[in-house]
Amino acid sequence: MVIRIYFFWIPVIFLCSNLPGLYAQQTEIVDFQQFDVTIVPHWHSKEIEGKATYTFRMLKDADSVFLDAHTMTVSDFEGIRNLTVSENKIWLKDSFKKNSEYVVTLSYRAKPKQTFYFMTDENEMWTQGQGKYTSHWLPHSSCSF
Repeated sequence: MVIRIYFFWIPVIFLCSNLPGLYAQQTEIVDFQQFDVTIVPHWHSKEIEGKATYTFRMLKDADSVFLDAHTMTVSDFEGIRNLTVSENKIWLKDSFKKNSEYVVTLSYRAKPKQTFYFMTDENEMWTQGQGKYTSHWLPHSSCSF
């Protein structure tokens, strides 16, 4: 089973203008505009395999941009020079330039502990729908939802 998900964003600055700290700082640097995601749920291992393409425009020069991603592994990426995965973030690294648009694609795997649930029937799974916690199965900008 393959599931395709499409998200279109109005400027992230508008969506996240009231978030404090680090998240607000990133919204001053990058404007995530769209992402296209294909996921393949693996019921027996209770894992999600995904491929996500992000389109974003830089509002300032920067050497990195992050995505929230809890306990994920990245097997492949394109569109940037380097990438680092930490326990709860994926760092996209490049010489990002102001007013430039970037398209980055990631292949990833996640074993969600919350917000994506595999039920007892192999054909039944559901998501909680709260964007705040979606990063357990879908890497996204902190202010995506």
